[in-house]
Amino acid sequence: MYYKGTTNLNAGRFVAIVGTRSSTPNGEEVTKKLVEDMQGFDITMVSGLAYGIDICAHEAALQVGMPTIGVTAHGMDRIYPQLHRSVAGKMLLNGGILTEYPSKTPPDRENFPFTKSNCCWDV
Repeated sequence: MYYKGTTNLNAGRFVAIVGTRSSTPNGEEVTKKLVEDMQGFDITMVSGLAYGIDICAHEAALQVGMPTIGVTAHGMDRIYPQLHRSVAGKMLLNGGILTEYPSKTPPDRENFPFTKSNCCWDV
């Protein structure tokens, strides 16, 4: 495992929020409210730094001062999607980035969990 950031991965409570990449305004509002309601409980929020609900959860956590960790499907030498680079930078100051892949590993489809190429059941 490779990690960069400020959060102690061996302490505290962690909650993962992972959702659709094609989020609706209602889904984003529910995500923001969920994160706001976790404030004050010493929780670190975890998600995948992807489009949609994932990035919404990371941004909401940062907005309320909650540590947030992005689990990525590529090496630490890049951020995918590139559009989320500024959010990832803020996460390094209050949370971090975690990956199982060494540097120079591209964000290939098979690295992402539950894609049709690596899932044993049809969704």
